[in-house]
Amino acid sequence: MAASFQLDIVTPERLAFTEEVLFVTIPGQEGTFGVLPRHAPLLSAVKPGVVQVGDEGDAVFFVVSKGYAEVLPNRVTLLVDDVIARNEIKRDEMEALRGKCSQQLVGRPPEDAEYLFLRNRVEFAEACLALCRQEKPDR
Repeated sequence: MAASFQLDIVTPERLAFTEEVLFVTIPGQEGTFGVLPRHAPLLSAVKPGVVQVGDEGDAVFFVVSKGYAEVLPNRVTLLVDDVIARNEIKRDEMEALRGKCSQQLVGRPPEDAEYLFLRNRVEFAEACLALCRQEKPDR
C-alpha cells in the first residue's frame, strides 16, 4: 500500500473529517498548497476555499473557512471556523448568505470588529458557489 497520512478537519463544534489519505490541497493564505506523505512540518493560515482530498479521479471536496493548517510528516490537521462537504452545499442558502453578508459589509470600515467576520462569510459562500459550478462528481 502507498504511504498515507492522517487528515483531520476540525471546527469548534465537531470533527468533520478524519481519514487516512494520500494527498490533499489546502487554500493557504499565501496560495494553495499540496501535501503528500512525509511532508516537512509546516504551520499555515488557511483562507476560505476548496480543500481537495485525493487525486482527480477519486477526489472528495470540502469548502473551509478561515483557520490554520498544521502539517506534520504523518498528520495534517485543519482547524477552521466552518467546513461543508461538496454534496451538502445548498446553492440557494449560499447565495443568500453571500448577499446578506455583502450588504452588511457596505460602508463598513476594515477596522470594524465585524468586518473580518463578514468578509470570511462572503468568501466562504463564494467558494461554495464556485465548487457548485464545477461539474466533476465526487463521492
